[in-house]
Amino acid sequence: MFKPWPYSLHLNVVQVAADAEAIHLGGCAKRSAKGDRMAHDALSDFVEATAAQFGIPGVAVGVWADGREAYACPGVTSVDNPLPVDPDTLFGLGSVSKTFTATTAMRLVAEGRVELDAPVRRHVPELVLADERAAAKVAVLNLLNHTSGMDWGLQVDTGEGDDALATYVAKLGELEAIARPGTRVSYSQAGHNMAGRIVEKVTGLTFERAVASLVLESLGLAHSFYAHDEVMTRRFAVGHNRGEDGTLSIARRTASSPSCASSRRATSPSSRCRTPAPRASRSTRPWCAGRCRPIWG
Repeated sequence: MFKPWPYSLHLNVVQVAADAEAIHLGGCAKRSAKGDRMAHDALSDFVEATAAQFGIPGVAVGVWADGREAYACPGVTSVDNPLPVDPDTLFGLGSVSKTFTATTAMRLVAEGRVELDAPVRRHVPELVLADERAAAKVAVLNLLNHTSGMDWGLQVDTGEGDDALATYVAKLGELEAIARPGTRVSYSQAGHNMAGRIVEKVTGLTFERAVASLVLESLGLAHSFYAHDEVMTRRFAVGHNRGEDGTLSIARRTASSPSCASSRRATSPSSRCRTPAPRASRSTRPWCAGRCRPIWG
């Protein structure tokens, strides 16, 4: 039986609620306080009903529209230890973590410390890939827009130390090359993990500290975390799987599961961020305002 990734039962409702944004929040810039309350209630009712429809135990939705933020947080953090979901409950962002990685890289571009067209080896001269020609040619931009030619990623455990990402990058020679850099789009966790290593080399900081300093803190997302030790001391939601009889159970990771590989420290740039989901809507503001440069060539 197919087992979804642990966060999948949370993200379905987030997407449905985002699609309904215009219905519930359109024109709220001109609403009265009563109108704002009605819009918020409508969002809450919609999210709660949709969560029930999909059988999702807990969900948090944040919507930023017309200069206003609204959120809804029905349900519980887990079926085994059911705590109410609130606006500060941490949710795993999965691959949305890549947005923060790309934005951090673009901050360094804006400061003149990184060039998008520069070869990766300018910053990581020790890079070894399965194809030496690709290793010499692959550029920073290729990592960010998934045109590096590298396969999806490596399922390796490089520990939780500050050298986890460097050790991961040192193993990329084991990863299959599926195309020449810049010739096709192919989704790659490895590419964004490599971009995270560039961030470390340029800033002299760990990837997590660099993202916090350059992006998260300025967006009001200081309560976003990558380290399990930091997450464990706060309220957090876990993923669930549905059995053949419809019963929900906690999604347990195994050493060989993709979700386990994506939870290791070396994958912080591609998939490991945890954040209060309603507050994450704040991170969309620069993009909605058109202040972020696209990373596609």
